[in-house]
Amino acid sequence: MVNKIKRIIYASVMVCIFTQALPVAAHETNGTDSVCISMEVNSKRALLNGEPITLNNAPFLENGTVYVPLREIIDLYGGIVAYIQDEQAVLIAIKRINDLGYDQGYFSKIWIGKQKVLTDTGEAFIHPTYPKNCVPIIKNNTAFIPADYIDFCLVANSLWDAERNRIIFYDSNDGLRVDKFVIGSDFNSLDKNIRNRFKTTGRIVDQSEDGLFKIEVYSDGDMEVALMTNNVINEEIPPKEIYSIVLITDKYKTSRGLRVGDSIEKYWDLYGSTQWVPDHFVDKVDENGIMTIHYNYFFIVEIDNGKVSKIIIR
Repeated sequence: MVNKIKRIIYASVMVCIFTQALPVAAHETNGTDSVCISMEVNSKRALLNGEPITLNNAPFLENGTVYVPLREIIDLYGGIVAYIQDEQAVLIAIKRINDLGYDQGYFSKIWIGKQKVLTDTGEAFIHPTYPKNCVPIIKNNTAFIPADYIDFCLVANSLWDAERNRIIFYDSNDGLRVDKFVIGSDFNSLDKNIRNRFKTTGRIVDQSEDGLFKIEVYSDGDMEVALMTNNVINEEIPPKEIYSIVLITDKYKTSRGLRVGDSIEKYWDLYGSTQWVPDHFVDKVDENGIMTIHYNYFFIVEIDNGKVSKIIIR
């Protein structure tokens, strides 16, 4: 009962801090609230949604653990950090857009030198196999936290690319959208001016013999979208569903900041140099020298002469 009351008080305090002090994010986030931060260990150079930025404090590797500057990372997410001197604790508040498209506040509390995280939903215990010495620390008067703690604080997923000495923070659902275009959503829900830019190419990807559905490709010259027109009366199926997205020029970029024309090195910096590939997919180079990289089943990148030539999201 006491612990429950403590959690309620903690959440109430954080809500007050959050609603009164949380600033608007100072960096553009591609209009989707998606944030990708890619950092090289021992370097102040970093990428925010694909654009170069300079950190005040470089991440570093110690005893096999990557440490990142706490306040800078939270600032890049548009959040706030409050330090409690007598507890050697840090309060974190971040406002993000949840999976339903609504603003939601996320609150957490961590302790310097302790393996413990408190969130507004309760205490998040670190897994028993987690190294005992892997805790938030103070270095050069700056708070650093293990990269994995970003997950615990409900901010983002983290990817450690040992081959390129990089730590990448990204949103779990960032791969299925480009700007306002989201796989599975209704194309008709987009602004009329956006819809009017897209004209049919006449290409039919698939259609049923009974006429219940048809997948047709539309384009504005920079992006191709395959739209599945459904003639089935089903409230769960959009009448004009965005079935796939293909970027063919550098006008649009992915949520992590990748554009057509970027180098393969930048792809690695944003998505990692290793990727999960299903057994029935093999990255290959065709007779024209174009490399196809399957980051996963839904996200495919074509590389021509070391440059991104096409980005496919489906």
